[in-house]
Amino acid sequence: MMRFCSLLLALWLATPSANAAKLMLAPDWQLLAMTPAAAEGQTPPLLAPGTHHLLVRYEATLPARVNGDNDETLRSDPVLVTLEIGQEDVTLSPPALSSDKQKRQFAAAPTVIVTTASGHNQTPTQRKVTVDGFQLGLNYQQLLLTQIGQPVMATPSVPQGQAAVVATATSMDSQAATPLDSQLQQLFLQASPEQRKRFIGWAVQQF
Repeated sequence: MMRFCSLLLALWLATPSANAAKLMLAPDWQLLAMTPAAAEGQTPPLLAPGTHHLLVRYEATLPARVNGDNDETLRSDPVLVTLEIGQEDVTLSPPALSSDKQKRQFAAAPTVIVTTASGHNQTPTQRKVTVDGFQLGLNYQQLLLTQIGQPVMATPSVPQGQAAVVATATSMDSQAATPLDSQLQQLFLQASPEQRKRFIGWAVQQF
């Protein structure tokens, strides 16, 4: 029964992705956080049509000029980017930077170039987010939510009518669970209460 429910969940979750757009980043851009969050493990991330907030960072390596010296790594402060996503894939890239001086200047004031699959440039809303001190260990998802004015919430509670379904999913014998089972369980737990309600109503009708 659990395996059948997992297959139903897979089919249900797969339907909206037909209209999703791929988010691709040039090697010099690092994705730190995003909301709404993409499904865990999606590479590249798939974004449903609508407004998406991204936290990205420019990172580039400058080769050492003298033998024996270490390469220099440039890392910018995070950049908050707000995108309006349609059904076209989008790519985030930096401008063409030919010299080390240009790369250093860009790392100090980074801006994202957003290009659609058809070759059109978007003009997203973006701004640098200054982070004081070391960024190591920083929770970028919380930083993103704070920057866009959303509350930082704990793990959402499960409505009473869905508690039994979640309990069954999370109590499966780990030796019998497959990677697909684990992924589907994670996606269900990440879904909003309204999405869970719609899925359960749909799943019941399949029996």
